[in-house]
Amino acid sequence: EHFRWGEFTQSPGRPPAQTGVMTAKKLKDLILAGYGQGHEQHYKSWLRVTRGDYSPCSRVGHLDYPDMYRLMHPRSMGERYTFCLARWLGARDVRDAYPVWLLPHRHPGHGLPGFGFDHEVPGMLDISAECGIKVGRYPGTNLPYVSTLDSLTTWNDGEGRLLVALENKPESLTYEPNPLLRRKEKLELTRRYCNAAGIRRLIIHAELFPLE
Repeated sequence: EHFRWGEFTQSPGRPPAQTGVMTAKKLKDLILAGYGQGHEQHYKSWLRVTRGDYSPCSRVGHLDYPDMYRLMHPRSMGERYTFCLARWLGARDVRDAYPVWLLPHRHPGHGLPGFGFDHEVPGMLDISAECGIKVGRYPGTNLPYVSTLDSLTTWNDGEGRLLVALENKPESLTYEPNPLLRRKEKLELTRRYCNAAGIRRLIIHAELFPLE
């Protein structure tokens, strides 16, 4: 009942490239093609798993999202488990690899029916400058890296729509006492972004989930 005829017709041509050395043109093409944008069946993951993706320490792949007519792109079994658990618990939507845009932008809830507020939120460059933690760069370039939340989930809370960010991080990293560890700094940046946007945020230790 939420879908319209022709809504899932595939556009001709190949999607914009995201592999290889990143360029300003590639970033622009990905944004113009709608990646990292939309809700439910309209959402396109900012990071896609392609044939060229390989990780020696995790399993990457695709996960069917039948009721949304799209694929999810988990980059580890932990992410896959978290996507499935969120849906089982009743999440209305799970947006994988949701980008934290570099410049000020519309709230991630923009466009959701029943969403209680809609305002501009600061970009990662402003958050980085405020707290003194540097934004990463794409390898081999001076382009600031577009960070992502592992998943941004949408829930019906009775009064509108509630957004909850779920970050898949090992327990050992979460409780690592050294705040200057680069992976800890990245977590701090996304924490500050979620606070600024009024998004609830949970760190998930999927390696502790029982398989059942």
